[in-house]
Amino acid sequence: MIEGASSAASLSSTTLPLRILPSRWPSIARVLGLSICGIVWGIAFSRAAALVLGRLLPSGSGDTATELSSGSVWFLLLYAFVTAIALIMLLRELIYLWPGSPYYIDISTDGIALKSPFRLRRFTWQEFSPFELRVRPGRGMAKLSIVAKSRSSSIRIASDDFSTRLVGSRKERAQALTTFLNEVSRCEGHAAIITVPKGLVVASIARLDGASAAKALVRA
Repeated sequence: MIEGASSAASLSSTTLPLRILPSRWPSIARVLGLSICGIVWGIAFSRAAALVLGRLLPSGSGDTATELSSGSVWFLLLYAFVTAIALIMLLRELIYLWPGSPYYIDISTDGIALKSPFRLRRFTWQEFSPFELRVRPGRGMAKLSIVAKSRSSSIRIASDDFSTRLVGSRKERAQALTTFLNEVSRCEGHAAIITVPKGLVVASIARLDGASAAKALVRA
């Protein structure tokens, strides 16, 4: 369960402003997988770097390292790229989803605020188009994002970070969160009682200042 959250099965509605919290902790399987990937590719990167720098000659080579082909340089760049990607994904998993991390979505009748460990972005509801679910095919698992656009900027929410406790398939959960955000946006400018989707991890807050006390509520 998310730190600071409590079960509130009787909760059926609440008022704005509201804070949406991550619905999952860092995945142990993902952290281990990324760590192993980083170690394996890091070893490969070190060996490739040694080859390119002439510290280790490839088997069957001559007396100098000048026989290394330009392909070795490209392999070195590939190793560096894959290692960097694995490390970035690992750090993102830990920094963003660790309990207590400053990562959440604040919503009110005036607009929405997206808080990450490194950035705070605020928007009014009038600034952007309705939210829509974007599905980007990928190897093994498609990437789901909730997106809204304005003339000068865009909002992109990683649905898997906030919707894992909702009911249904992965895509259905992402769509439910998208629908909820659009329903809230229609409350623009006036107080309203909203129904929180079952399983969404939310916090009732007094004001959207990023430092207000929050009492977490989970619709189980």
